[in-house]
Formats: sequence, C-alpha cells, structure tokens
Amino acid sequence: IIVYVKSDKYYGPIWKGKGSDAVEIQLSNNLAGEIEKGTKDQIRNKYGVLKFESVQYLNKDSLDERFGSSEIRKGLFFNGIEFFKDSKIFGIGPGQYRYFHKIGQVEYYAKTNISAHFWFIELISQFGLFIFVPYMLLLLWMSYVAIRKIKKNVFTSGLILSCILVFGLSSLLPSSFLILDINWIFIAILIGFVSNLNLPAKQSQIDE
Repeated sequence: IIVYVKSDKYYGPIWKGKGSDAVEIQLSNNLAGEIEKGTKDQIRNKYGVLKFESVQYLNKDSLDERFGSSEIRKGLFFNGIEFFKDSKIFGIGPGQYRYFHKIGQVEYYAKTNISAHFWFIELISQFGLFIFVPYMLLLLWMSYVAIRKIKKNVFTSGLILSCILVFGLSSLLPSSFLILDINWIFIAILIGFVSNLNLPAKQSQIDE
C-alpha cells in the first residue's frame, strides 16, 4: 500500500504517430483504455489483455513505465493458454515457453518477461494435457491422503499440506519453475512422505 501511494501514477493519453494516422489510446494505471482514433484494430482480448502486435501503436517508453505486474502476469497466463491451444493440447515442449517469449513469438504483450510466473501454466503449455492431468491428480491424491490421515498424524499431514501450499505460492514468483531441480525433487520427497503416511499401522506382536 505504501509503495502504491508513494509512486507516481499516470492517467493521461499515450500516443504514437502524427496526423490522421495517429493512434491515441487513453490508458489509466491499469491500462484500461480504448482506441480514440486512427485505427480499427483491436488492441486487447475480451479479458483486457494487451495484444503483442498492438505495442507498435504505443509509445514504448511510456508503456513500459506504466505496465504493471498484474498486466504482465495476465499476458504471460494468456500466452500459455495460446501455446497450449496451438499445440493441439500436446504442449510446445520443455523450455519453449521461455524461448517463444524471448524471440517475441507471442500473442500478448508481457514486457521483457519470459517466465510463466505460474507453474500450472508452465506445465500445461509445455508438457501438454497428458502430463498435466496425472500431475494434478498426483497433487490431489497427496492432499486427500494428508487430510484423511490428519487425525492420526497431525504433524506429518499438516507438514504435507503446508508444503503443497507453499509449493503453489512459490510457483508464482518471477522465475521459471520447471527448470529448477528442486521442483521435481520436492515432489518426489512429498510422494515419499505421503506413501509412508498411507501405510497401515503396524501391529505389534509378542511371541510368547
């Protein structure tokens, strides 16, 4: 809140070009603007995400100064969706999300960011539906086991659920998640904990 209040905010127009061909767009601090004149091109999708090709109509320096984190994340999210659809649900391949953003082969503008900021989108866009679904089912299974066993083993169940929550929140950080080894190591460790938690209680037997 302090950062927002103390930072400068801009509510005026940003434009590029001259004369009748000029494109003038009214942009607020969240880029909620409409085309005023000069072109019939749609600069956004229906969710308000700025299209990559529309950047040519805007003053780049002014735009970059005022293109906030939420707009960047929306652009990255919808680019991942487009990659998934373009790949016919099979995924565009490991590492390709970052590569396509780096070379500008994207549908929506995300400034200079090339990482998904969300590991679900990173996973489904690169590995496709047939990897994404088992992965999600695995996370749901681990959560289910931890919840079901929480009365018998509060500490381990709580630890597993907390780890899954932190795991999800950490994937929202501004970095690629799937290229980090800790992502896969962490999942393997969780599987071990959950499998152990799911074992039936051992019955002690005393030989007489």
